[in-house]
Amino acid sequence: MIMSEMQDRINLLGPHFIQAIQEVIATMSGMTVTEINDCSNSGVDGEISSAMVLVGEKNMLATISMPQETAALLVSYMTGTPIGKITPEELYDGVAELVNMVAGQVKTFVGATPYRFQLTSPFVIVGKSYSIVHKNQVTTFWKCFETSGLKLQLKIYFL
Repeated sequence: MIMSEMQDRINLLGPHFIQAIQEVIATMSGMTVTEINDCSNSGVDGEISSAMVLVGEKNMLATISMPQETAALLVSYMTGTPIGKITPEELYDGVAELVNMVAGQVKTFVGATPYRFQLTSPFVIVGKSYSIVHKNQVTTFWKCFETSGLKLQLKIYFL
């Protein structure tokens, strides 16, 4: 894929992903997330990442990563369950549902463009100090967000 074509994809899809994550979190939790300009100093430690492959003419992997504390608070708001009563399974299901809702909203936004895609089932990666490693040729779109001192990051891998 030539670079201008990749930049066109990022320019079209990036704002939709930003809008989707902000709208989904606002709807599900009532919290407003604000974009952080510099992800390199964002302080987001991804102890939990929800991920989903978006399959189409051009495939993507969408991930939303966050510390355990952020995940627990978001899932608590989403389910109405107090943080201390959320089971690990409920936590992981809730985080997986976040990426599912964000990707579903982006799919709706771009339905009339050449960037249509199908969604796989979401999955969750859990653990301290893990990395998602990719080849140098994979282009990424990376944005970080915060709300009430809690942080999360959105990363799209263009495969």
